[in-house]
Amino acid sequence: MSRLKDAETLLAAAEEWKQRCLLDGGCLFTERALWTRSNFDELRTLYVENLEDESSDKFLTKLKRQLGPGSPDAKCLWAEMMWVYLLIVRSSGMAPGTKRSGMAEVWAWSGQRFPKDHALLDDTVLRAGVVNVGAAYHTLSWKEYRFFVTSMLAWFSLEPGVRRERLSQPWDFASWLDGTEFSENRMFRHALLFLLFPDEFEPIVTGTGKSEIITYLHEGAPVDTGDRVSVDRAILTIRRRLEPEYGKGFHFYLPPVSELWKKADVEAWFRDRFSDAAHVWLMNVGAGRPNLWSAWLERGIATIGWGEVGDLRRGQKSIRDDLTSRGHGENPSQRAFFEVVPVFWTGR
Repeated sequence: MSRLKDAETLLAAAEEWKQRCLLDGGCLFTERALWTRSNFDELRTLYVENLEDESSDKFLTKLKRQLGPGSPDAKCLWAEMMWVYLLIVRSSGMAPGTKRSGMAEVWAWSGQRFPKDHALLDDTVLRAGVVNVGAAYHTLSWKEYRFFVTSMLAWFSLEPGVRRERLSQPWDFASWLDGTEFSENRMFRHALLFLLFPDEFEPIVTGTGKSEIITYLHEGAPVDTGDRVSVDRAILTIRRRLEPEYGKGFHFYLPPVSELWKKADVEAWFRDRFSDAAHVWLMNVGAGRPNLWSAWLERGIATIGWGEVGDLRRGQKSIRDDLTSRGHGENPSQRAFFEVVPVFWTGR
């Protein structure tokens, strides 16, 4: 189970979906077989190949027209897809009743009774979301559902044994998912990976957010941010490095960890810490030297890799002359200035 204590109900529900639907090809709310290749193939024809790009109608209004010619099973399956899609959404972003009423509306198009009293439709489950997904998760949901349909069609085209093996290998599954149609820039890609593999993937639904975390917190060799799996691996490495200090249950989007990377939080932290400072110097240990940070903080110093220059306390002119004699230009005053100042920097 996930390290996130507030996600236990959410992830227990996701596990039930994984077993009943992704592995067994069954159904969430009844005993029918809804999650099948044939049903997703039908949804591809009805929805993916029939997008109403020119219409200004609301999403469900268009969806009703698109699914209209389809079978009852296709409509019930879409209602269950909505359950999965909205599962991760915090109740502050969408109330349990709103989630349930949307599913009930789509299910009703099948002409069958909506199982509103099912345990997976209870408020305790529908309010268990842990992500503030943002407006785009709803306003661009047509793109997310297109990806949802095509990825599930690809999934149920695999042999059962292959599906079971993929679900036992988080990184292999992620690589497979990223190779499916319409996966590029999809928020549901991130949501799906967290729901299935919460110990490896974060409850973060934007690649931009993950890239920003890497920009501020990654140490070591550069990460190819165009490779989504590499980004997720780097985020997991950052988490493991921060856990001894912040505990296993921390969230990247909540203080105190958010203060380490979110621009607004970083600026607030900076003002609080250095508001009375005349000068503040930005220090970087350089690529491949991440362990220097702990040594600097422990001793209250900063160091630079110019051992051949000697004692930096002897003054800027002396260092400038020394640099000139070593072939660093006739007037390396800027370099001499920056080589002197950091040695006197200490943490507060």
